Parts: sequence; structure tokens; C-alpha cells
Amino acid sequence: MKARIAHWVSIFFLAGTLLPGQAERREDRARGQKKAVQEEAVDYYQRWLEEDVRYIISDEEEKVFRALTTPEEKDQFIEQFWYRRDPDPRTAANEFKEEFYRRIAYVNEKFGSGIPGWKTDRGRTYIMFGPPDIIEDHPSGGWYYRPMHEGGGATSTYPFQIWTYNWIEGVGDQIEIEFVDPSWSGEYRMALEAWEKDALLHVGFMGPTDAELEGTLSKLDRPYFSPGNYRNTRMQRKLGLRLQDRPFERMMRFYQLQKPEPIRFDDLKQLVETQIFYEQLPFRLSYEHIAIDSRQILVPITLEIDNPNLSFNTDASGESVSSQVNIYGLLQSLSGRVVKEFDDTLLLRFPAAELEQRSQRKSTYQKMLLLAPGRYKLTLVIKDDHSQTVGTRQVGLTLPGVEEGKLATSSVILARALQFVEEVPEQLTPFLLGDFKVVPNVSRTFNAGDDMGVYLQVYNARMDQTSQSADLEVEYRILREGRVVTSYLDPKRNSVLDYGDRLLVLQAFRLRDLEPGQYQLEIELRDTIADTAISRHVDFSVLPPPPS
Repeated sequence: MKARIAHWVSIFFLAGTLLPGQAERREDRARGQKKAVQEEAVDYYQRWLEEDVRYIISDEEEKVFRALTTPEEKDQFIEQFWYRRDPDPRTAANEFKEEFYRRIAYVNEKFGSGIPGWKTDRGRTYIMFGPPDIIEDHPSGGWYYRPMHEGGGATSTYPFQIWTYNWIEGVGDQIEIEFVDPSWSGEYRMALEAWEKDALLHVGFMGPTDAELEGTLSKLDRPYFSPGNYRNTRMQRKLGLRLQDRPFERMMRFYQLQKPEPIRFDDLKQLVETQIFYEQLPFRLSYEHIAIDSRQILVPITLEIDNPNLSFNTDASGESVSSQVNIYGLLQSLSGRVVKEFDDTLLLRFPAAELEQRSQRKSTYQKMLLLAPGRYKLTLVIKDDHSQTVGTRQVGLTLPGVEEGKLATSSVILARALQFVEEVPEQLTPFLLGDFKVVPNVSRTFNAGDDMGVYLQVYNARMDQTSQSADLEVEYRILREGRVVTSYLDPKRNSVLDYGDRLLVLQAFRLRDLEPGQYQLEIELRDTIADTAISRHVDFSVLPPPPS
């Protein structure tokens, strides 16, 4: 009996003893499981940051979270993140968190269309602002009778929805957001213009508005298409235009409903953080200020690079060449608080046969920012992706507010291209102010024989109660060394467009009669109804003609 027990005991211990190689395999499995758990944790934190809370995390919070190194620190951050947003911390449930994840689940179920629902425009809007108060749904498109603020008349449309929110904090009340599915794929995209849903817009005379049926306007003159065509607010009211349909109101609303994409060029960001500045790749930089209202300023940031300073690559076929410049910008308050940061890419591509000609030109990039009045510091870093040369600039931005009831203006923009845009793009684009394309001449240096465009907005001009329009007298003077070289008074107000809440001053000067040298443009603006006046000055120079 004892022998039998000893036999079974020996078998038991033998079974519990690892044979050669088994220990190593078990350790490998343990390491593999531990690595899988660690990778899963990394994936979880990455997904939480870049998917779950992408639309609601602040720039400061994201910066702190990315600096954390241990899972314990990240878990504590996430717990505090939701705690700060809990409307009633005394209860066990976090209503904000529960509602937030309910929204994500809802949009993934309802709005997915080849991409997850949370990535779509409708998904982002729903996650950020919740369900709209009213949804006007046209899932099949088809025949549609326009309201008067869209010009009236009937047309055929793509599938579209109009979401109306009674109130969105930081945006305003009665906010309409239109989503259009021009590809019939189920992916509705946020529309900037009401005409984006019109399937017959470019089909001859089909789908006309009421004014087009009367023969008084053409298709390109639709009131929602270009409100700037109508020189006074009385005509706008007759056509049914609302305040929110004006181009700058649309621009402001579109910007407020967007969230910038994550920063990609960390190497350029690090140059700013370490205060290292390079001048290997020189460029010129300018900024303008355009008032949207008393609290918000649209700031076009424009940079200009001489193409001879860029490197160009020829593709494998030898038929085209390209150059890529990576751009990173950091905007801070005077106290050092980060207000905005952005990055982008300037890509040039053209046929190889044009290299010699185009390499002697300039390339221009523009970024639009929406800011509050005040003073800021802008740091901009650019990098030639091929040669790895870097250029940096740091400038101060002063953005004046518009005092209510007082005549005021935007920056005076001297443009090397100024033209009316008949077909406004679907998305906000650089150089587009309302329905005009304005490309600033950053250096304000013109060649002899060039045309110099002038763009200026005027605010708070008094309106005549009978005609429901303002009356602005504009006089232009070009001076050299303090002496008037030429002047022009616009008696018929041909250079003034009435947009209701602002006046647009547009003019073009031919410089062929000016000798090379330094000049100053003076613009005097007189509100004849209020009997007030202001003047604006801007310097420019004219280069000698190139040798023949």
C-alpha cells in the first residue's frame, strides 16, 4: 500500500515538474500575454484621445494627456476629464459621459457610410451639439420648391437635410445647418451655400428661381448665390434675404461649427517649443483683419515664398515636377497661453516643361483664423520637405475691435489678384472673402505696368431711413514723399458695394504711369449721412521694368 501511494505521489510531482523547454515556452507565452495587454492599453488610450473625445477635448487637455507616460497617470486623467464635465458630481452617474457615449453609439448606427458615423459631418455635429430641435429631411432629393430666401422657384435636388438648433452656445440662436449628399452614397456633407443641393444648377436654364423666370436675373445672380450683387438692403429685403444668408454670416457660422484637425508636423512644433529659429528658407508674412461682428475677427494669414528658394523633384515618368512645403503655426496670447495651432502643406505640381518658367515665380499660402479682438504673438515655421531647409518668423498681431455706432474699417488689402467669384466653392477656401477672391501682395511691391487691387470693408456707416441704404464718398490719393501724385474721387460710388451690415470698397489702379520708387495710398472715406470721415494709409513700392 505504501509503495502504491509513493508511486502516485511520484507521478503527481512529475506531472507538476516542467520538462526541458516547457519553462521557456511558458515564459514566452507570459511575455506575449503581457505585451498584448500593454499594446491593448496603448490602443485604448490612443482610441480614447483620437476617436472618443476628439471633438470635445481642449487643446490644453490634449497637450497634458500626450505628456503623460504611465497608464496610472492616464487613467487618473481620464477620470478627472469626465469628473470636470459631470453636471452633478453628487450622484453616482455621470450624465454628461453617459449622454456623450450614447451620441457616439447613435451616430455610428445612423450615419455610417463607408466611414464610421462619428467621422461624418452629421456625426460630428450630433456629438458636439446633440440632436437638433428640427430636422427637415429630403432623403430622396427630387422636386423642391425653394423658400424666398433661396430665390423661390422649383428645382430638383440631391438628398439633403436641414438641421435647426434653437440655440448653440458660442454660435447663436436659430442656427440652420444644411447637409447634402451629392454622391447619393449616404455621406451627407455640411454645406456652406444653399445652392449645393441644387442638382440642376449647371444644367442650362432648368430649375430657375422666380427672378430668373421674370428675366431680371441670370442663374449666376441668385440672391443666395451672391448677395453682394444687390447694392442696397431694400433690394435684399424684397428678395427675402435673411441676415444669416449674408456671405460673412455664413463664413462665421461655418468656422464656429468646425474643429481643427490634429497637428501632424511635430518636428516643426518642437522648433517653436525649443525657441530655435532658422532663416535657411526665407519667406514673407502678412496678416489682415476683417470684422465678422463686434466680438470676432477673421484674420487671413498669408505667406509668400520665392520659388527659386524651393527644391523640385521630378517624378518617375519625367513628365511632372513637384515641391512640398510643410507649415506649422502657433498663436499665443501675450501671457503665453496657446490660443490656436495649425499645420498644413503647400504643394506645387506642374509639367516638367514649365519648370524653368515657374521656378522664377512666387508661391502663396493663406490660413484663415477666427479670433477675438486683442493682441497676439504668431510663430510660423516652414520646411522644404525635400531639401529639409527651414524658415521661421515671429510677429505680433494687433486686432482692433469695432466700436458700435462708430465708423470703422478692416485692413486695407493691396491685392495682386482681385476678382468676383461666380461659383462659390463648397468649402471655405483660402483667399475667399465673401464672394470675392482676394490674393494679397504680401511684400506690397509691384512691377511697373501691374494693376494694384484695393480691398477694404467699412462698418457702421449710417443708413438713410427712406432709401434704406448708406452713402459713402470715397477719394483715393497716391502720394510720393508726401506730395500727391494722382487722386481720384468716386462721385458715383462705383467702387462701393452695399452688403447691409458692411460696405465693400473695391478699386484697381494701373501703375504703368508711376515711376519706380516708394509710394503711399491714402483712402479718405466720408459718411455723408452721418457727416463723419476716416482715412486709411498703406505703403507700396513700384519696381523698375525688367530689361528687354
